[in-house]
Amino acid sequence: MKIEYRHIGFLLGSLLMLLCAACSSSDSEGGGDVPKVKEPSKLEIVVYAPTHPVVTRADIGSVEPDAEERAIQSLDIWVFASENRGTTIHNGDLIGYLNTQVSSLSGSTFEGTYQMTVSEDFSELRPNVDIYVAANAASAGLNLTKDTPRATLDAIKIEHTQTADPFGLTTPQSTVPATGLPMSGVLKNQPIAGNQPLLKVETKVQVVRAVSKVRFVFSRTDTGDNDKLQITRITLDDGAASSLIPKQQYLFLDGPYTTRATRIVTTGDAPYELSNQLTPLTGADQIKVSTYPAKFTYNPADENQASGQGYEVLINTGIADAELSQVGRFYLRESSQQLKGKIYYKIGDSAEKSTGFTMYEAGDFSRNHTWIVYGYFAGKETLKVSCVMVLDWDETSTLYDIYNW
Repeated sequence: MKIEYRHIGFLLGSLLMLLCAACSSSDSEGGGDVPKVKEPSKLEIVVYAPTHPVVTRADIGSVEPDAEERAIQSLDIWVFASENRGTTIHNGDLIGYLNTQVSSLSGSTFEGTYQMTVSEDFSELRPNVDIYVAANAASAGLNLTKDTPRATLDAIKIEHTQTADPFGLTTPQSTVPATGLPMSGVLKNQPIAGNQPLLKVETKVQVVRAVSKVRFVFSRTDTGDNDKLQITRITLDDGAASSLIPKQQYLFLDGPYTTRATRIVTTGDAPYELSNQLTPLTGADQIKVSTYPAKFTYNPADENQASGQGYEVLINTGIADAELSQVGRFYLRESSQQLKGKIYYKIGDSAEKSTGFTMYEAGDFSRNHTWIVYGYFAGKETLKVSCVMVLDWDETSTLYDIYNW
């Protein structure tokens, strides 16, 4: 009996050793037969706004926007295949979509990195893609969703409707909405870089403001007659049936905004008139007094005005110091027309007079631009007006054109 027990004990000990060895071997091989979970594929998109995120450019340089004009509150990002690959991916197929509330684009870098989950087919076949980015779309009254197809995005317009008129003809937008100014950017036919599980579009998507801004600024000398100058109305029209500011405009351009080329709808539009929307500036309470109002006209010989920002600072300082009065800011749709307008005014009890202002050439009032029209009264019954010409913000020319009446 003792011998049998010894054999049984030996056998049990051997079995335990074999089991322990098997467990140890399984652990050392990373779990034995337990399969590894494959990480889902992601596509990384980088969205940025330029150094000044709402870039403006007079012919004298880029201009720092006001803080609220910089804010990007939300982003919609769509990625579509721009070519056929294999049997499963077709040109125009939605690859991924993100809708996000953002803060990274409102910080100092104005750049954000976003990742969206994509299919394994896309990860393996890696077709080129089209990327559409809409910022602050709600402020333009646009109802964009994941299911909005590429063809609809190409055709979508900022327009007047019965329920939303954020940048329409009936109510010019003079303040930045809480949802921010509408901005957009698009890149087409972009290759895919990186490796599974993290793929990348290496070119950053630039967003620009989809509207332009105009500022009317006034001052006068102290002539002893506090009611000498009255601004009665301001219009933007050309006195003809053709349009200056269109009723509709495309949200997305055909590509990155590196030229003044626009996609503006011009058919069936009516002239844009601001006269009914402006609060007239009359008397000393509204039109500020400047000791020397001509100093606020642009002077190319002044080294402090060697950039658009320098001139903008001069105007902003004059407003802050109560030497200048401003009508606007107005955020308007861009125009392919040569913008013209009139300032109507009265000197004392005299009959209403007008003086005109004209942009340098057609298409200068493109998205992302600022136009400053400055008028001052220095006696002799005439309102002097100067207009700083606005060019595309990527323009490198340093030529200047100033209009004086």
